[in-house]
Amino acid sequence: MKTLAPGGKALLRKALAAIKAYPKSFHMDGWLDHDPVVKRPRKPYCGTTACLAGHIVLAAGFSPSTSSLFEIATLPASLRPLAKKATTYIERDFVSIRELATYLVVGGNSDRRDEMEAALFYGRDRTPAEIARTVDTWLASA
Repeated sequence: MKTLAPGGKALLRKALAAIKAYPKSFHMDGWLDHDPVVKRPRKPYCGTTACLAGHIVLAAGFSPSTSSLFEIATLPASLRPLAKKATTYIERDFVSIRELATYLVVGGNSDRRDEMEAALFYGRDRTPAEIARTVDTWLASA
């Protein structure tokens, strides 16, 4: 993972720190699941579970969602331009968590996007410790 977008390293570190601090919030079988009934007064991840992609998106400032897609028009104005660059949907009204996380970490580098997506979304890391080793390896080689 030699080529990262500006800020990609920091986002990976921030996502990994959240996974380490809140290991029960890490779940590779769901992009980003949030129970809106659960209030979050003290802990930022109460009611939220996410895979690494979800944690990257949360680290970038996106709010927990109940869907794997964000409607771009409903995002905060500061995040809309980035979401528009990341989406591959034809109508460009929606962006997926997968697309956002990959774009946030590797930017427009299409070779690295494919590599990142394969590692993030089809990888074998199932526990916080396993994902920590993978991310640490990416950071060391970046």
